[in-house]
Amino acid sequence: MVGPGRRVSRTARPAGAPYSWHDHVEPDGERVAENELDACLQTGCTTQSDYDMCIEEVAARKRRAVAGQLGPPEDATPVRTQPLLWEIRWDFQGRPLRLYHAEPRRAPAMLLALLCHWKRTSGRTAQIEAAQDGQMSEAAARYGRSAFHPGRGESD
Repeated sequence: MVGPGRRVSRTARPAGAPYSWHDHVEPDGERVAENELDACLQTGCTTQSDYDMCIEEVAARKRRAVAGQLGPPEDATPVRTQPLLWEIRWDFQGRPLRLYHAEPRRAPAMLLALLCHWKRTSGRTAQIEAAQDGQMSEAAARYGRSAFHPGRGESD
């Protein structure tokens, strides 16, 4: 149950669906979120069948997101350090995969995939948090460079 005043992702609001996924691409063509997902799975999967199962699990959750059928807060949570971003989580045999996305106010039917990475799970808590904070900051920087960012001092 979501309490009053708590943000809820579009991905959990079927009334606005269907939404559409768009992958962030830098102006020079670099850092395509779709390619990051593929790179993550290429390095994290040991066999082709493992890769195929993981990519289908990601695709299934993204299809549920497009339909507004993710359950808050388990499936899509606000990013703790970046208030304009959301995090979708997967766990592949104890290895957590993260996708950070934006839900631009300027594009009410859009889900903008910004960054995909394997969450670091070993080391001291402070090291793990610092690594993830860096990923969150990079996702926010990408959003800031996009045409969909709301601008300084505004919120989505």
